[in-house]
Amino acid sequence: MLTINCPPKLTDGQADLLAGTFLGPEHFDTLVKQSTVGLRPDGSMLFAFIKGAIDPKLCKISRDNLRKAAAVSNNRGTAAGILTDDEIAEINRVKEKAGNLRRVVREGQRMVHIKVDGTKSKTTIAKPVESGIIGYFDRSSRNPYCRLTAFSLENKAEYLNVMPFVRAVNDVFKQHAPERYAAQMEVVKKTHPDFVINDTAFTTITVNRNFRTACHKDAGDYKPGFGVLTALQTGRFSGGFFCVPKYRVAVDMRTTDVLLVDVHEWHGNTEIIPGTDDWERISCVFYYREEMHECGSAVQERLRAASRFQV
Repeated sequence: MLTINCPPKLTDGQADLLAGTFLGPEHFDTLVKQSTVGLRPDGSMLFAFIKGAIDPKLCKISRDNLRKAAAVSNNRGTAAGILTDDEIAEINRVKEKAGNLRRVVREGQRMVHIKVDGTKSKTTIAKPVESGIIGYFDRSSRNPYCRLTAFSLENKAEYLNVMPFVRAVNDVFKQHAPERYAAQMEVVKKTHPDFVINDTAFTTITVNRNFRTACHKDAGDYKPGFGVLTALQTGRFSGGFFCVPKYRVAVDMRTTDVLLVDVHEWHGNTEIIPGTDDWERISCVFYYREEMHECGSAVQERLRAASRFQV
């Protein structure tokens, strides 16, 4: 496997300015297309890209079964890109026409709802994209209990069909980033097995369909671990490169490939250019939700959910 040095080409402050913007060829000098490890000057791993790591049959089965998991969502924040003033105005016009008096306003790089009484809602809004999650999710203010995600609960056959693929990706993670894998497994051991994807270091998988992410940093995943990504392709397209602009490097990830990368660096995708009418790109991000170790058993969490509705 090729090893390359990846010195930073932007300061942190310069990279911060790219948040919410879409990346292009002007943001990278090196395009990685073969199995490669990228190292920072201190020797730490920025990424490991492994070509042809997964059986094509597993990829096809997973692509067919994951397609429905990427539903339309407006909660992907900065990754969906910053809404323009015209887009915000249009959202508010649609809300007003529907009798919804809550307004959307810009707050830095976020869009938030202002309620009828003038107070700010905790709910944020982003551009609609096709994205969903499978596996498990931790407690939140809206849902104060750990749970199986809706797709996994309502599509059990499809969920089970992708498990061989998930375990194969896990094995690549274990082999090519052993220190990061071991760190992630330490917290997995502290987590109730009811909320870990069996025989893996993962609790959760984000599934995106034809989603060109804007420049963002991942949040909610276990930081000592590592980002683990795949992309499943139908038809032909070009672009869609995974770009890390601070280091001016991008990766051309395709079906059967696995990318292990520090997703707490600013990153995003370049434009996806269709080559055929039937093109489709389903990307998967495998991770451990950082609060999952606080979950009880599935029974205990169901009791927490039930108690929420008791008077």
